Amino acid sequence: MILTASYVLGQRAAKVMAASGGGSILYTTSINASGAGAQFASYCATKAGIVGLIQVMAVELAQNNIRVNGVGPGPADTPRSVQLVGEETMEKFREKFPMVPLNRLASADDVANAFVFLASEEASYITGQNLMVCGGVTAYVYNVPKE
Repeated sequence: MILTASYVLGQRAAKVMAASGGGSILYTTSINASGAGAQFASYCATKAGIVGLIQVMAVELAQNNIRVNGVGPGPADTPRSVQLVGEETMEKFREKFPMVPLNRLASADDVANAFVFLASEEASYITGQNLMVCGGVTAYVYNVPKE
C-alpha cells in the first residue's frame, strides 16, 4: 500500500510540476532499502521498491526539469524508535550508539537537513539518488575480531 501511495502521489505531483516548469520530488526511504532487518520483510521490500521508483521517475521526469531523490535515515531518535525499544533503552542509546560509526543516533534535524539540501538549488544536478543519513552504517562492513 505504501509503495502504491508513493507511486500515485509522485505521479500527481509530477503532473503539476511539469505544467509549472519543474521541481523536486523527495521520498523518505531507509537504510533498510539496501539491507535487511530481521522481522522487517515488508518494510525492507517497500523501501527498496521506493528506491526503484525514485530511479525510474528521475529518468522519466528529467525532461520536465523534475528531480526525484530520496533520503534514507539510519538509526534515529524518533517516537517510533522509542516504541520499538522502550524509553529506558532509548536513554542509553541517546548517550552513545556504538553500532553506528559516528556513535550516535540521527536527530530529526540531521534528516531534515538532507531533505532541505536535496530540495535546494545546490542540489540542482542531483537526481535518482537515495542519500543515506546513517552516521556511516551503510559504509561499515565489520571489524576483525581481536581474539
